[in-house]
Amino acid sequence: EDCYYVNTLCAIIDEVDSMNDSETIIIDGNQVKAEFVKGVFNKIDFFVFEYAVNKCKSNPNIVVKTKPYLRTLLYNAYFEMYPKIQEEVKKIFPLRRASNEL
Repeated sequence: EDCYYVNTLCAIIDEVDSMNDSETIIIDGNQVKAEFVKGVFNKIDFFVFEYAVNKCKSNPNIVVKTKPYLRTLLYNAYFEMYPKIQEEVKKIFPLRRASNEL
């Protein structure tokens, strides 16, 4: 199951990367310029990719249009993952107020 999602998500990234920047891609029902989607996909690291695969595996619903669903899921994973990382970092390293007594 993991191999299927990994291979499919990699194929989607490759497909988007080969598009002209001026082309549009459907993301969550909206037309988005390929240039912007490429920019997001280029920022995806291991943690975001793993998050996307786990999200695929945990979806209990039957997906009819697999490719558009996975493209949108991968695109959204970047925006969903990094706020969670930022919150975890804040828990580990809370912000300290500057002291006037230095």
